[in-house]
Amino acid sequence: MLSQLEVLRSLIDRGLLETVSVVESGVTIADMSRRNRNFRVVVNRGPSYFIKQASGLEDASLLAHEDEVYRLLAVDAGADGKVQYLPRSFGLDAKTGLFVLELLTGAADMREHQRKCGRFSQSLARVAGKTLANLHGKNTVTKQRMSIASAVTTAPWILSLASPSFRVLREISHGNIELIKTLQKAPAAGSILSDLHTRWKHDYFVHGDIKWDNCMVIPKAGSQGRWEIKLVDWETAGLGDPCWDLGSMFGNYLSCWLFSIPYTDKESVSQSVNLARYPLERIQPAMRSLWQAYRTEMALDAQTSNEWLVTSTRFSAARLIQTAYEAMVHSPNLTVNIANLVQLSLNILRRPAEAAVHLLGISLDVANFPESVSDPFTSSH
Repeated sequence: MLSQLEVLRSLIDRGLLETVSVVESGVTIADMSRRNRNFRVVVNRGPSYFIKQASGLEDASLLAHEDEVYRLLAVDAGADGKVQYLPRSFGLDAKTGLFVLELLTGAADMREHQRKCGRFSQSLARVAGKTLANLHGKNTVTKQRMSIASAVTTAPWILSLASPSFRVLREISHGNIELIKTLQKAPAAGSILSDLHTRWKHDYFVHGDIKWDNCMVIPKAGSQGRWEIKLVDWETAGLGDPCWDLGSMFGNYLSCWLFSIPYTDKESVSQSVNLARYPLERIQPAMRSLWQAYRTEMALDAQTSNEWLVTSTRFSAARLIQTAYEAMVHSPNLTVNIANLVQLSLNILRRPAEAAVHLLGISLDVANFPESVSDPFTSSH
């Protein structure tokens, strides 16, 4: 692993940083490590950088894939050399193992941005919908995408959780074992997740790990009070099902509502829901705006729109179950919040059309809503 001084030297060697900038202007390096070792390199006068360094062989492979994704999607760059939904990449240095991206000055992730604003912005949701549509439907690199698809297009692991291997059961917390038992006991839940897994598509280029932490909101250049979203962390990107990205975004909104509910022994679940810090009715307009912007940008016809919405709603439930699983990694028991989150997820899986209307606040096209669409596995998307 490189030290902070070695990181600076690497930037200078690659021509991304001038020695005079270090001496005269000043440079600040902040360690932002999570799974990878990450650095923020802030140059007082000049471009600043966000740097990733893999911490092991598996992470190095993912980082190499992310670098390939950036290079692949760069063919969609405009005249200014930028891709609308991507930070600028300066590439992976094979010698040092450093992957260098532009530092998005003034950016906040979507969660933090909405927290600061104190509301769930419909205009920002529309930007998110258009951003996903630009990724899914407007790229010009379909044939080239095939070169990187094989390594990353397996269906999300959460869709197989109801049938875990013995090795998985040996390594997880008791709380997650209880979560799996809940899935296995629920009528049809395991078969629905299995069907989602079996019918996973490889038709569109998808991000694969859409969550608010990976949606960086920055002011739009030359526009007062307007924003754009840059998507980061492309380690799982590839050909896949666009409804997973959409469902993941819906899942973020729903989890924000669910985790704001103060469950107590004194109130019933319905009473506790009424005490949510972020009531669902305040969130639904944003989810509706996101869907409408996405549907319009993708030019989905009525039948396809219904099918994608129902499938995305089911995927939102799967993403909520994944959120529950990740929250219980070190827990000996299911908490009340997690148990209720899982129960809601199971309800969504079984009745996605109703969930789309009553939870997401999105109406289906009734005139083009044949009975078969209530079970999206009777038709393809």
